[in-house]
Amino acid sequence: MLREGASAWILINYYRDNPHCHQWSELLAVSTQLLSGEEWAGLFRGAGFSNVAQKRIVDRSPSPESYSGRWFRDAAQLCAFKAEGALLVSGTK
Repeated sequence: MLREGASAWILINYYRDNPHCHQWSELLAVSTQLLSGEEWAGLFRGAGFSNVAQKRIVDRSPSPESYSGRWFRDAAQLCAFKAEGALLVSGTK
């Protein structure tokens, strides 16, 4: 619940416009939908939000030279994911 004039902000790492996260669907323990930034913005508008905006937040933090985690194939894919950035969606109620 938001009072009139309040805003909601969501930072999303798993979204269609960043192809370097698409393999995550196989790793997640819950059912997900891979939506684009515009689809997320549409959900906000459909929920009655105005001043809906979306933008990417690039991660400029240092990346390791090698990567052996479960989310990315290798360090190059991690770097590419960070360069595309997370999706920030906001709107005012």
